[in-house]
Amino acid sequence: MKATPGAELACRGKNYDLPVGQNALPRGVVSFYATVTLADAGTIADWLTRIEAVAQQDVLAGALPRLYRPELRVLGDVNQHMPGKQS
Repeated sequence: MKATPGAELACRGKNYDLPVGQNALPRGVVSFYATVTLADAGTIADWLTRIEAVAQQDVLAGALPRLYRPELRVLGDVNQHMPGKQS
């Protein structure tokens, strides 16, 4: 997908009916997986790993189309502890 001039940094996030099942609602894919993995993450790197693992699990189960799987990169210190976690 090519960005229009001046919109190169625009968000290209997708929505999907998550969680899949009876209570599924259209949700932002990135924000959904970021939210469901946040509480158990100790560091930024751990959080990213958890997001990727849970999303991949849903892709393999057929609950999330492969093209909707988030591909995230962290800018900065990935070893930084999450807020509220011991440093």
